[in-house]
Amino acid sequence: MSARKISRLLTAIGFLLMLVSLVWWYATHSAVTDFLGGSVWGLGGCLVQAAGVCASVADLVRMYGYPAYSPIVFWAGPVLFVIGFALRRRPVAEAPEKAA
Repeated sequence: MSARKISRLLTAIGFLLMLVSLVWWYATHSAVTDFLGGSVWGLGGCLVQAAGVCASVADLVRMYGYPAYSPIVFWAGPVLFVIGFALRRRPVAEAPEKAA
């Protein structure tokens, strides 16, 4: 597989991980705030970290048998996206010329 294809794949996977994590975060945290009252946007920090009230929300979600949101998935997305983007910007080495 060429470096260009790998860079496209990593960029796409990174973008998808960020999108999936956003949907996953919203689904789990909006269900909890609907149940307890309040706004899901008050838990926006839980998108990127798992301490304090975010850990409590995760425990509550697990208690009802659903997979709790993990910010590791969110952080993996930008990392893979940036790596893929950096590989795309890397200069491609030219093939050596054949000696006659």
